[in-house]
Amino acid sequence: MRLTDLLKMAVANLRRNRARSVLTLVGVMIGAAALLALLSYGSGVQRAVRGEFNALRLYNTLRVTSSPSALDKVGGLAFRPDSTQPDTARTPVTDSLLTEIRGLGGVMAAYPEIGFPVQIQHGTGNGARAVVANAEAIPMRFRQLKAYRPARGTFFDSTGAQALLASPSMARRLGYDRPGNAVGDTVTLTTATLDLGEIGAAATMLQRGLSGLPIEKKNYPMRVAGLLSEEKAALSGFSRVLVPLGTAREMQ
Repeated sequence: MRLTDLLKMAVANLRRNRARSVLTLVGVMIGAAALLALLSYGSGVQRAVRGEFNALRLYNTLRVTSSPSALDKVGGLAFRPDSTQPDTARTPVTDSLLTEIRGLGGVMAAYPEIGFPVQIQHGTGNGARAVVANAEAIPMRFRQLKAYRPARGTFFDSTGAQALLASPSMARRLGYDRPGNAVGDTVTLTTATLDLGEIGAAATMLQRGLSGLPIEKKNYPMRVAGLLSEEKAALSGFSRVLVPLGTAREMQ
């Protein structure tokens, strides 16, 4: 049987079973479209997670602590060699130790990790908008990193500047229809500190209620120095602002 005969037979069979042929073709098209959609979705999620990891410096950050965390020992087993040493043998992370770490080859910056919740308020009176965010301290050397170069505005002038970096999504949360208008404006950062020494007995604390807790609030006027790129801080930028390291130390 020749090839032309086979082709004629195939065409004849397709004509006799048109409904089945059309359904088979539609099924193949739906399957191919679903496969492409899943691959595209997975690639998009991967890019988003990778961008978030880059924004949080998880690929090139080494965290140094002077004491083990609660996860160092599980079921009596030590997962780190130094977790079996007594606390007296541990070296505290001091400024001199940070200076020594900065002198190591390949180290761009060594700084204490400072992060704390804050309330950010824009405006006054009935038109004021307040949101809760997390303030993270960064050193001045981060101005060399692309992820921390503002898309609008500028980086901090100094380590003690009363300024912050935010994302466009944070500016929208503060009520700016156009995020770029936030650059140069002054917002108020409010920190709250709980004095554990003033709480007293647990029974007394329960009698007072939450309103009676010794909470000290401090307000800091902060200028919005710049807005980071939405793509470089797509996830964490929604609830995070960056402040200079020196300013964060004063706010603690």
